[in-house]
Amino acid sequence: MAIEVKHKRTAVVLGYDTELIEGKSISLQASNADDADAELEEKKESDNNGEVTIFYPDGYHGSSVITIRGSKSGEEHGEITV
Repeated sequence: MAIEVKHKRTAVVLGYDTELIEGKSISLQASNADDADAELEEKKESDNNGEVTIFYPDGYHGSSVITIRGSKSGEEHGEITV
């Protein structure tokens, strides 16, 4: 089997304050800020290390509402433009 590109995506690395977001892990939710009913939505769990990577379809341009919650406590909200 040859190695081939299956999907092209855009990676976005988000930073957050681990003093506000407490616990061993975080949960992230990203949704389309321009259209709440749009298919763009990502939910994921990750280690709480101050950075989390989310992926968008290649060529995507728009805004996303981001929520990051700590497994122990804390929550941050924000909006990003990709």
